[in-house]
Amino acid sequence: MSVTRPRPVVPEELPKLLHSISYAVIKNQPHDIISFAAEHFKQLYEDRERQREISGNTDSKHDPTQSFFSILFNRPLVGCVAPDML
Repeated sequence: MSVTRPRPVVPEELPKLLHSISYAVIKNQPHDIISFAAEHFKQLYEDRERQREISGNTDSKHDPTQSFFSILFNRPLVGCVAPDML
């Protein structure tokens, strides 16, 4: 008799976050990737909180990469996560 384990659920925002940090590391080539990643995610968090304050949105489903890409490319993210497609 085999035991089936529940499949882990990947949070919806995880692929976008992994893509954003990967892209930022490749673009910036930091010497200390861990410190760079910590600062990157801190900035995403602060941007998200700032956007929540501005919009009055307290929804936890807010996309933290939206403001990151808006800052990086000076325009909003439009339906995709690949920066080379913007």
